[in-house]
This record gives sequence, structure tokens and C-alpha cells, in this order.
Amino acid sequence: MAGLFLVNALDVARFFGPDPKNITVPDVHDRIAELYLRPRGGGFNHDPSITALTDLFRGIISPAQARAYCLTTGNPKGREQNAAIISAVGDHAYSNVSRCHRIGYVAVKIARYKGRNVHVGIKAPFVRVQAQEAAYLVIPGFRKDSRPIGWQIDFVCSLAANQLARDDYERADVEYLYAGPAADSSSREFRAFYGRDMKLYSADQIDALLQVYVEAVVKHLEKGHGSQPGKFTGYRIVDPAQGSLF
Repeated sequence: MAGLFLVNALDVARFFGPDPKNITVPDVHDRIAELYLRPRGGGFNHDPSITALTDLFRGIISPAQARAYCLTTGNPKGREQNAAIISAVGDHAYSNVSRCHRIGYVAVKIARYKGRNVHVGIKAPFVRVQAQEAAYLVIPGFRKDSRPIGWQIDFVCSLAANQLARDDYERADVEYLYAGPAADSSSREFRAFYGRDMKLYSADQIDALLQVYVEAVVKHLEKGHGSQPGKFTGYRIVDPAQGSLF
């Protein structure tokens, strides 16, 4: 069973459901059980395609080289899928050469439960720079098992911008690179979404949504569901200045 002490922001967005005006703790609780806590087979991650994407934006490898890297790196179960991601997004990256500053994966503390911190994970691995300014905070949307609704993408990008577009990166726009399933689910579709075209949420709106999420998580933890330790390997843990978002 998956643990609830570190959950990817893309999953949290799915738990909220299709209608941002009708989000309740019971509904989020049920979606966590259905979409996340049910036993699943062993999976793979998208780290090879994310690594290759960075080098594509830097212009130091070609899309063909990036695909070859994905076909020889990482969990064999995911090699074809990671190569398919590069086939979808590679030309966009290769035609927008930029300097890239790595951020890595971030685990943001959002609450505490019985002395343990609850986190939301954000995979925004780098900022790409053009014309000497931080231009885009890049967020990969590479999952093939789900097709997020527009407002769910807005939420993920809002959370990333709120936590990561600060200091030297304050003026960076969000670039969400969708390379998930096409409408018929038979292939991957590529689209680039930008924060300037989204309805980004304020910090208060983000906190209100996460409060509902945390209440649903606590209901599961109280029953012993999802109590496994979070897998923080590769993540930098961020504790907001006030100790919690709430």
C-alpha cells in the first residue's frame, strides 16, 4: 500500500476530482482510497526522460540521443514509456535551447500528524533561462495512467509557483509539459501550458484546498491506512517559514 506522508502534487490534484467548486473531505477521502491506496503492481519512474529533457533543453543531445538514453537507462519496465515521452516532447525542448538551473524534486511540508510531517511532492526539476532571466519553471506531466482536467493542472502549477518561483526565480513563468495520454488513450499527446494562460491560485486558495486534503489524509491515517514512511530519496524537504501552510 502506498504511503500518505509524501504524495505527488499530481495525485493530490486527482483526489480533488473534476469540479473545483465541489470539493469535500469525504469525496477526497474516497478518491484517495480508490486511486492511491488500492494495491498496485510495481511501477517505474520518469527520471530517465526528465534527465534527458534537461539535456535536450540545454542543446547538448538530440532527440534521437535522448530516446536512446531512455531505452538503456532505468527500470526496464519503463524504458519504452520514457522513450515515448521523449518522442512526444523532444522537438519542443530541442527547438527552445536554454540555460537550465536544476531545482530537483521538492517535498513541501503541509501538516503534522502524531509527530510526523505530511508532505506534497513537486517535480519541477529545473528552471530554464533565456535572455539572462529565469524564464520558465518546468513541470513535467508525463503520466500515461491519467489525463488531468484543466483546473487540476492549474492547481499543480500554482503550488509549484507558490513554493519555487521565489528569489532569483521570482519572475519565472510556469511551463507545464503535458506528454500524457491522448483523448483516445492510444498514444501520447504533447501540449505546453503556460502560467500566463492559466487561472493560477493564490496562496490562500492553495491552503484552503490543502486543508481539505489533509483532513481526508488524517482520516485514513487514523485507521492505519497509508502510514508507511514516505520515500524521500532524491527530494529536498521544504518547511515553509511558519512551520505549516495553515
